[in-house]
Amino acid sequence: MSAVLETRGLVKRFGGLTATDHVSLTLLPGEVHALIGPNGAGKTTLIGQLTGEHFPDEGQVLLAGMDVTRMPVAGRSRRGLGRSYQITQFCPDFSTLENVALAVMSRDTAGLGHAFGSWRPLNRQAQVMDKAQAALARVGLATQAQRPARVLAHGEHRQLELAMALALQPKVLLLDEPLAGMSGAESDTMVALLQQLRGEYPVLLVEHDMKAVFALADRISVLVYGRVIATGTPEEIRAHPEVRAAYLGEEGLEA
Repeated sequence: MSAVLETRGLVKRFGGLTATDHVSLTLLPGEVHALIGPNGAGKTTLIGQLTGEHFPDEGQVLLAGMDVTRMPVAGRSRRGLGRSYQITQFCPDFSTLENVALAVMSRDTAGLGHAFGSWRPLNRQAQVMDKAQAALARVGLATQAQRPARVLAHGEHRQLELAMALALQPKVLLLDEPLAGMSGAESDTMVALLQQLRGEYPVLLVEHDMKAVFALADRISVLVYGRVIATGTPEEIRAHPEVRAAYLGEEGLEA
């Protein structure tokens, strides 16, 4: 089975610090592959190399078999890489629906240029708004469509960002700590939502909530000091002695 996203020996150095040290991993069609590791392990730097925010010093990034190692962020997005951020990003004074509509229009450069070049109001672009409304419905925010994004609860902000990622019609979803800052109830809602997306989108999940990771992941890779020390099923990772040593004292692997 061919990988939809793959890294081959990624190395990224910042001065004397090696943030990622020959990182190789694969994301297979339909799977949820979780990436975990302690703070400072290199997860953020690795995500930056996957999205095009950082270019590696060595190695390759392949998206659907295409070498995108030197391709910028916008190019990877157009080729199907949908991403949510550790810190939620949206336009707070736009409505929830308008935020997703902007994501719909950004799918291709030509569409974005036409929409803004004509100064045509968003609410008159029926096709765009229908697609945006469908994405909101998918994440459970249909009833919040007309509310300013800034008034939504934190968990709803995370749902909005997921709707914006889905509006890009991605081939791959990269979710960077989608449960960050959530209450227990909000986390349960997001986990249930991600369960519904299983099999439809291959997902690379970066998350600190071990309960969610073990509930969602088909495979888990563990990054420590810039290196992948283990990749396997949740059961294999839970029992892996090196992983247990790296996470000594963390309750997630004891659950």
